Amino acid sequence: MALKVLLVPWSFLGSPTSRCGRFGKNVLVQVPLLKYEERLPHNKIREVLERQHGLLIITASIFDITRRVSDWLKPEYEETHRRVSAAKVVYSDWIGMKVDGKKYWT
Repeated sequence: MALKVLLVPWSFLGSPTSRCGRFGKNVLVQVPLLKYEERLPHNKIREVLERQHGLLIITASIFDITRRVSDWLKPEYEETHRRVSAAKVVYSDWIGMKVDGKKYWT
């Protein structure tokens, strides 16, 4: 499957003076990566952004960025879900994971 390029509307990114927010596209991309790829809680994401980039941001803003990016990507997610559901064959990879000493499959 080829990679898709998602175009980010400037109204979503916002600017320091817009009502959409003051954070640029790099922050809007890094927050969900830290949340879902690195599995960090919102307060730890705040600490990482402050320590590594000197960005002073409150935890509520981290949560809001996560919500905004999720809302923005929802149509793409729903289209992907629709295409997978309509496929004749769907391949999956089951990965075992221990939780409290018990093995579960994801």
